[in-house]
Amino acid sequence: MKTLFIALISLFTIISAKTIQETQVITAKYLGFKQGSYSFEDENEEVINFDSIYDLAEQKFNLESEDYINKTFIVTYETSIEENEESEESFESKSISDLELSK
Repeated sequence: MKTLFIALISLFTIISAKTIQETQVITAKYLGFKQGSYSFEDENEEVINFDSIYDLAEQKFNLESEDYINKTFIVTYETSIEENEESEESFESKSISDLELSK
């Protein structure tokens, strides 16, 4: 009975949460890795923080080192917005999916 209850609660949570994903590409200067975030500054001097990096991009460039600070990259990233319909709260996260050094 307890297992059934947990399964029903989990199913309800999944149903009441909706995730929206969007892929974008920007050209931005790398500022560094601090407090678990990768920070970039775009062409409009807006700072964008990324929560994670996909393995493919991480294998190309080790952004946790200081070697790439102030280098300009073409950044492909995904923005995920998870909306909980029950509480009407949303949470946004950005993940780097690919990186190329800009020329």
